[in-house]
Amino acid sequence: MNSTQIKIKKFLGNRNTVTILCAIIGIAVLFVGYTMTVNRAIEPVQVPYANNDIQPRDKITEDDISYMPLAKAALDKMKGSILTDKDDIINHYAATNSLIPNGSLFYSSAVVKERPNEAVFEAGPNMRLTFFKVSMDSSYVNSILPDNYIDIYASVRDQTTGMPSVGLYIQDVRVLSVKTADGENVFENTEEKRQPAYILVAVTETEFMTLMKGSGLGVTFSLIPTAKTKKDVEEESKMVSQDFEDYVNTRAGEFTYSGDNVIDTTTDKSGQDAQTKTDDTTTKTEDTTKKQ
Repeated sequence: MNSTQIKIKKFLGNRNTVTILCAIIGIAVLFVGYTMTVNRAIEPVQVPYANNDIQPRDKITEDDISYMPLAKAALDKMKGSILTDKDDIINHYAATNSLIPNGSLFYSSAVVKERPNEAVFEAGPNMRLTFFKVSMDSSYVNSILPDNYIDIYASVRDQTTGMPSVGLYIQDVRVLSVKTADGENVFENTEEKRQPAYILVAVTETEFMTLMKGSGLGVTFSLIPTAKTKKDVEEESKMVSQDFEDYVNTRAGEFTYSGDNVIDTTTDKSGQDAQTKTDDTTTKTEDTTKKQ
């Protein structure tokens, strides 16, 4: 046995030496393992993002997509909520009322396979759809939005005195959609200033018929926005005034429902009728005076 081997044997035979070597090897293993773990975690993954504003219900094309590096660890935390495969994005559509802003990742909740249908399909079973014709004034300067809750008030004029009587008819009605005169959704495009023309809601069959009959009888309906949310509302809507319904049904013999389910809230029809009658009476009185 040569001197070198003897020295090595003595070196390894020293307990302190062995302890130090084991500690060094252990630290090296931990360091390598930690480094590999960190590298895997921070390894960048190319993720698609929107390179321009994509409006709700617009089709997403390849030109709308660019890619950015994102740490794999961050991506793992968002697994399921972020779309990373372009095949799950291209030729798909932005969801209704979901603008995908420039620079945003593609969230799975904001992308759908087929072009979203209108809110009519959100009405629910056994509900009837009704359009209220509105203006900037009657829509509270365009402050009634989809999924807001509104109260519907009815204004009736006494047939004899012409004095109005106003009361709450239906409470907590959810707004399904707000549309322009051309049928476009008012709030789906941030690049255009669209004017509200119609507000779509869903009511029960009984409420629907009362609204239609009341509109035909000259009753004025007003949509009043509330601060309620879905958490605050137990039911989609709640009829409040049975008296109003009884009033409409009592006079229903004077009106035949024609099938038009658009209620005009932009003008006071009953008020106009009362004013017309007053004007006619005034004219006749003046004519009589002139003849005398």
